[in-house]
Amino acid sequence: NSTVCYPCGNYIIFINTITRDRTLLRCHSGCIGAFAVNASQHVVAFSDRMLNPVISIYNFPGLKKVAKLTGPASLDYTLLAFSYGSPYLASYSSLPEFSLSIWDWQKKVLLCSQSQPGVEVTAMSFNPMSWHQLCLYSGTSVTLWTVERNNEEHVLKLKPVKLPTEDGTLIDEQNTFFTHPSVSDSYFGPLLPNSAIAGLVGDEAETFRPKDDIQPCVHPTAHCWTPSFDLYMGCEEGFFLKIAADTFKAIIINPKPSTDDKGENHLPAKYFSKLLSIFDMEDCLEMNEPITNLMFSPDYVYLLVETEKVSCIRQKYVTAMACSLTSHSVAVGTKNGHVYFIDVTEIETPRVVHRVLLSVAPPIIVSEKKILSKQFGCTFLCLSTHGKWLASVSESGQVFIHDASSLVTYCHSYHGRGIKSFVFSLDSQYMLACGSQDGTLVCLKWKLDQQEFNLDVEEQEKQQVHSETEVARKDIEMESLANRYLREIIKQECWNAMSVRGRSVKTFHSSCEVQNYPMRERTPEEEQMLEQVQYMKKIEEIDMKLRKKIVEFESQPSFIIKEEGEKIEEEETVDSLVGSLSSSYGGDTSVLYPQMDLHTREEKISQIILLQDIIYNVKSAFNSDFASVIRMKELEIARVKERNMRISEILNQLDIHEDIWVPTLSNNEQPDRAMSVLDSEVWYPKKQIFFTLHAKNRDNARERALMDMMNGVLEIKKEDILKMEIPAPAFISKDEALWNEDEKKIYKEYEKKVKELNEEREKHRKILETELRKLQGSIQETTQAFDEIVNRLFDKKVNCEMVIYQEELKITNLLYSLLLDEELSARESGLYNYLDKKRKAKLISNEAVKTAKAEVEAFREAYDILIAEDRLMERGFRKEFSDLHTHQIDQLFKLYKRRPRAHKIKVHIDVANPYGDRPGSAKAFQDARAHLMKAIDEMDELENKPENVDLITWDRFCGVRRAKVESEQAIKQKALTLAEMQTFLQKQIEEDENIRKEIDHVFGELNLLREQKMKYQLDLMVQFLFKQGQVELESPILIPDYTDAILINRSIIEELNSVIRAQGERKVASMVESKDFRKGIFQLEWEHKKMQMQVEDLNQKARDIQKFNMNREVSVMEGTLNFLDKVHKKNVQQRAQVIKELEKHINQKDLANQKLSKELQEMLVTVSERRHIYEATDSDLLKQRIAKERYEDIVHRQQLVDLAKAQAQELSALQNEVERLRMRTFPAFFDVPMHVIIE
Repeated sequence: NSTVCYPCGNYIIFINTITRDRTLLRCHSGCIGAFAVNASQHVVAFSDRMLNPVISIYNFPGLKKVAKLTGPASLDYTLLAFSYGSPYLASYSSLPEFSLSIWDWQKKVLLCSQSQPGVEVTAMSFNPMSWHQLCLYSGTSVTLWTVERNNEEHVLKLKPVKLPTEDGTLIDEQNTFFTHPSVSDSYFGPLLPNSAIAGLVGDEAETFRPKDDIQPCVHPTAHCWTPSFDLYMGCEEGFFLKIAADTFKAIIINPKPSTDDKGENHLPAKYFSKLLSIFDMEDCLEMNEPITNLMFSPDYVYLLVETEKVSCIRQKYVTAMACSLTSHSVAVGTKNGHVYFIDVTEIETPRVVHRVLLSVAPPIIVSEKKILSKQFGCTFLCLSTHGKWLASVSESGQVFIHDASSLVTYCHSYHGRGIKSFVFSLDSQYMLACGSQDGTLVCLKWKLDQQEFNLDVEEQEKQQVHSETEVARKDIEMESLANRYLREIIKQECWNAMSVRGRSVKTFHSSCEVQNYPMRERTPEEEQMLEQVQYMKKIEEIDMKLRKKIVEFESQPSFIIKEEGEKIEEEETVDSLVGSLSSSYGGDTSVLYPQMDLHTREEKISQIILLQDIIYNVKSAFNSDFASVIRMKELEIARVKERNMRISEILNQLDIHEDIWVPTLSNNEQPDRAMSVLDSEVWYPKKQIFFTLHAKNRDNARERALMDMMNGVLEIKKEDILKMEIPAPAFISKDEALWNEDEKKIYKEYEKKVKELNEEREKHRKILETELRKLQGSIQETTQAFDEIVNRLFDKKVNCEMVIYQEELKITNLLYSLLLDEELSARESGLYNYLDKKRKAKLISNEAVKTAKAEVEAFREAYDILIAEDRLMERGFRKEFSDLHTHQIDQLFKLYKRRPRAHKIKVHIDVANPYGDRPGSAKAFQDARAHLMKAIDEMDELENKPENVDLITWDRFCGVRRAKVESEQAIKQKALTLAEMQTFLQKQIEEDENIRKEIDHVFGELNLLREQKMKYQLDLMVQFLFKQGQVELESPILIPDYTDAILINRSIIEELNSVIRAQGERKVASMVESKDFRKGIFQLEWEHKKMQMQVEDLNQKARDIQKFNMNREVSVMEGTLNFLDKVHKKNVQQRAQVIKELEKHINQKDLANQKLSKELQEMLVTVSERRHIYEATDSDLLKQRIAKERYEDIVHRQQLVDLAKAQAQELSALQNEVERLRMRTFPAFFDVPMHVIIE
């Protein structure tokens, strides 16, 4: 009650809180790993951290080893826990086993063990009210374990707890591995689990959940048990959970605390009142540091508070710290990049004296030299005071002294997070290392020789600048190289690999633009696959033709003349049945499989390849048309350029300034421009270039003569002549009155020439204008014609896109069907895998049930034997003391039957304390047995001996009574064990039944899956082209719903109609035959009534004859008549019985006919289905079997018809015999009783 213990390094330290005395318990095999204490039994347990670790248990205060447990762990134990009132210890190992083990540490026996690969646990505890329950949890999950016991056998059962989400929502998750019948199937296939969609088959399929469906749960941090077997648990998110140990469900008993403006959490007032009503607050302890753990002493007098010291500066995160060796100051680096200088002259009140902002990022150390580290985990560096040695420490627990790599020292275990801090001494001869979790210090000493060297600072700076320049240059080169490499990859993938590169063509006078289909070359694998599929398709076509010639019955040719309209309609329906218009745009649809015959996976894959080939051909056909249009545009542009040259000449001659329209190809029409770089696209500094032309200074006599004589041209054109001006006469400057006659004549000739020249000029101008309009009109006409061609090409492109989308829709449907087949196959494999697991579990469960039953039966037999022996012991008491008197025997028998009162422990049972003393625990049971034995010893004392009994007899009596008491205690213990074994057996039977139900459920899932698989393999998705008005479904909405429509081939309907017609004719013939048969029955009934009336007449005559007196001869005749009458009645009864049997047979025939009618309808449906399957499978054996069955049905029916005819003939013969016998009957002379006639 007054001792605190905790592990530290290789020791466990015990501290008496009253005397402050310390006791040490050393682990001789290294650092201490897991640690646990049982205060009620005064024992402590811990594990070492060696290979194949051992659990050691010591008592206190003697510190003597009580037990040494060696378990399945190979590396380390992470957790240990004692049960409260029982001698049981739980251990949890780390990787690779991750196993939970239960020990009886008093007997040093491992009771049971269960492995959880990959599951790490942070806390573990027994239920103090029952050692059969344990709680294990980590930061993300909680599991409750139950220890079931069957005599000496112990079994661990896992029960996971579903935690709420981080926002406090409780989700009732369904088993995603099985389908739910409440969810209806979708139109495009069954709703399969996500595991089947993901293609999972093994154990992952049972627990797979998509990432989007996984919601993070709360993170447990602390837990405690209650006397009601419930478990309370706190979470990081602020929730308080209650987990019922019987239902394993978690509920939230308080809401998440609200957060105010200051960032503090607050609970609502109503929850404060509830919490205050639970706890009686008598005192309050204030701590200046965060509390990490609370623990009460066993007597609940003392409370142990564990805190953690945290270094902080104005709520800033500390990243680095260094102490001054000459002053009482500390430099602290923070996460926001500040360095704080703190005066620690007074340790109780440190103060910040200076602050410097180095950077916006935390301070780090940049090294010029990279050293390969052999350590793992978080690592930090420490530099010695003389700056020669660098030490690196990490969670591995090793110290590396760099530049002296051989000096590696193992200081602390990596299990305890290695080394927390490290420091050199001033002379660098000593080193001090502190562990992270064990709290121990290790002092290291080493001796090094001194070495001195000089450093050239200038050379170092020069080399550093040069290295920085080299690094920058290499970075630029590597970046340029990466860009070039990326360019080459893009060019290779998007340009060079294209057999047809992307290109477009535009119209001249509109914005219409048509693009071609960029296409890659087919790979050899694709070509080989296409050839193989086409070859197989040809083989299948040939095989089908041969089958039709050899196997199928060819119907008689019916010469039906079709009208021309029907033929055209049939030709138009070809594309509708194919489901696309590819045949009109370069695709060959004759090689495709019929859409209704695609049942196997290979056929669907072949169909996809053929459809891809059709798309390729459609694109190729369009690209060829596109290429011809591009060539047409290039030729048209060349023609326009030629005409523009002439237009330019005409405009120059007419002296008209007008812009000439010059068509060009755009960048999209000439994509090769993107692969070349023009000089105008590259920027470079302009330089002045000087040229010296000596030709200008040279005198060229030839050119000068040409200019002087012919104005620089060798040939004079008409246009040049018209440009020439007629020179005016020289006398024109004089007054007209001064002209002479010759001058006047010359002037008249001059005017005439000028007038003719002007007329020629005007005429030539009109010719040029006409030519100009004609050239411009022809350019406009030809370009518009080309635009019409491009528009038609655009329309064709739209139609090709439609056709391609139609084929791609087929491919998509086929791919979806293949995907659905794969999902169904994955689902089937997953179910079979799950079924195999359950079958193995069922075998194990059956064996466990058999074993448990055998053990229970054996134990019950031993229990019955023990009870019988106890009864015999009681009955043999008088025989044992038969040498005594009767009153002495009676007196001793009363003492023999007397028992001491049960021991009542007077303790104050605290209902709210699950760790208090209580009845039912192992310790209480041992105390009760010890008290009973002590009471028996008191009863055996001589003062309780009767006076008339001698000492020898009394000793013998005490021995018999003690044996009887021990037998009764053994029976009670056996009864408790038997009840526990029966409970264990019942649980095993329930588990076996649950496994059986799961197996039945899996079989149901498999049957449902087979039905769905067959349905979606036969119910194909078929694509059709419908014209408006061809849909024969009445629907009030605009777009009809085809979900209830059934698509049936016309040939199937015609064949069904012919079969129905033939069966109908057979049924009519059968009905006619039945009608005729019924007519015969009516006739027989009429004749029967006639005979009855004749009998009545004869009876009346007989009564009349009896009134006359007859002689002896008449009496003889009367006897004869009586005999004949009896014979007649017997014959009539026989014939009536035959008639009844015939009527009964007729009724049976009627029922059989009705049954045959129903079977006929079913057979019609079966015939259509079988014919459809026959067309799909085309099996010879199936045909033979169907023909044989039909032949047997026809033979059986013919036999029945023959039997009915034979029975009808027999009935007719019997009627004739009855008539003959009636005619042979003589009149009788006595009264015939009426009841005989009626019968």
